[in-house]
Amino acid sequence: MAASICPKCGSGSFEVVEHTPLNAKYTLLFVQCLYCGTVVGVTNRFDTGKIVQQIAAALKINIS
Repeated sequence: MAASICPKCGSGSFEVVEHTPLNAKYTLLFVQCLYCGTVVGVTNRFDTGKIVQQIAAALKINIS
């Protein structure tokens, strides 16, 4: 398997940082290089699938 590297500095070390972009309603998780801060990925702060399952269970809806 290939190792993930930063496209800017070549480092193989990454961190996850919570950030709310300007004019955004929600906080996001940014995966960024530990050394130069280049963002290589963005994801939701919360597990959307898990939230949908919890709502469905509360409403007694079978979604499987």
